[in-house]
Amino acid sequence: MSKKLALISTVRLGSSRLPEKMVKEFSDGTRMVDLLVDRMEELVNLFPFKHSAIAVHPGELELVNAVIHSTVPMVLRDNKSCKSSKLKDIFNFIRDIPCDNFMWINGSVPFCKPETLARAAKLFSLSKTIKGMTAVVRDKNWFWGPDHYSINVPKTGKTQDSGEIYRSCHAFHIFDKRVLFEQDRYWEFVDQDPHLFEIDEDEAIDVDDEADFELANMVMGGA
Repeated sequence: MSKKLALISTVRLGSSRLPEKMVKEFSDGTRMVDLLVDRMEELVNLFPFKHSAIAVHPGELELVNAVIHSTVPMVLRDNKSCKSSKLKDIFNFIRDIPCDNFMWINGSVPFCKPETLARAAKLFSLSKTIKGMTAVVRDKNWFWGPDHYSINVPKTGKTQDSGEIYRSCHAFHIFDKRVLFEQDRYWEFVDQDPHLFEIDEDEAIDVDDEADFELANMVMGGA
């Protein structure tokens, strides 16, 4: 029997490194909130989510106006959800959504394809062993820890011998609501919690600052 899954995303105007990035326009006039709404609408047609919602604070009218006419329902966030660093506060709006497992989509990773997200949702739903999931990018390079010791640098000094390492790209997370509210974290960090779901590098651009935005703008064809 497949696991049921709810689809959610959270948007807000506050961002310390790139204020109001969700409504900042690319050269073609598109905004990341518009891309998020489009992806969410397409995704719910690709996979049978039990519930879906985009969470917005009622005082952030630019976001409300961007989301309110979507076929994906809008739910309201409170001040704590927007300002707290605790996951159980950020996602407090899901307490009353009758589903155990949630797939959160990051609106700041605008190029992760709906088809990719649907594949991840299907894999989780059908698996008997996967308890949680997160998006990663495979990287074959040399990495060092803060103590300047090697994490994966081979003694041969050859990059091809370094093995593969995976970098979180935060395009999406799948988590158990019980774990989130009881432990204030997404996963229990045991086998398959989380499962690492690999996506392509070009889908993993995470817009956190002005340089990231300019890169995304180039991908959009704005340069």
